[in-house]
Amino acid sequence: MRWIILVLLAALVVACVPPEVVEQPVEEIVVEIEEPVVEPVEVIVEGKAPLVADTDGDTINDDDDNCVNIPNLNQADGDRDGEGDPCDIDKDNDDILDEDEVHPLCIVNRDCDGDGVLDNEEHEGCVQNKDCDKDFVDDGEDNCPLAKNIQQDDAENDGIGDACDTDHDNDGVLNCGPDEDCSTNADNDNCLYDANPLQENSDIDYMGNACDPDDDNDSIPDEEDNCPDVGNPSQIDNNHDGIGDACT
Repeated sequence: MRWIILVLLAALVVACVPPEVVEQPVEEIVVEIEEPVVEPVEVIVEGKAPLVADTDGDTINDDDDNCVNIPNLNQADGDRDGEGDPCDIDKDNDDILDEDEVHPLCIVNRDCDGDGVLDNEEHEGCVQNKDCDKDFVDDGEDNCPLAKNIQQDDAENDGIGDACDTDHDNDGVLNCGPDEDCSTNADNDNCLYDANPLQENSDIDYMGNACDPDDDNDSIPDEEDNCPDVGNPSQIDNNHDGIGDACT
């Protein structure tokens, strides 16, 4: 009897619910769940620092190293230009490359070794000596600082003393050959002190015409010879025109 009453009551409840409520769809509910943020953790092995770039292996990090590619453990930088000495091509920052200076750590117009000669006038291999060739002329004033030239002879007045001038007469013909010692073999130019670029030598002796007082070697000085380039010892001049018969 109880079950019959319950069934009747259930049927009555369903019958009382409006149709639109029964047929209404259920809304979908989406729940977003944020993923937890994981912070990076630097793992340090006990007794060792994190790995960093050190190109030259001098224990100085590249970011802090003033010579990244050349070891410079003490970070020496004499001119304080930010470039370490081992990799600085101008260590004294005087705009002259170290390879061109006798004293690369002394700025221009200094006398680094105190020998009385300015560094930019000093000669490599001859430091701490203000008279390198020992000719009693200080290097700073010597027209041949590496070759003795006591009288400072300079035939063509070009500022280069004869003792070290490879072309005394400036005619483009060197005093001696490129593989010779000019101090003993200065015979490449047949007129050392008189320009004779074509090396003219009428009598084919050891003296070029420019410096030979008798070009034709006929024993008549050129200034008196009516044929200076052709031998005419008798000076015959039949028509008396001043030109010897030998050269007409």
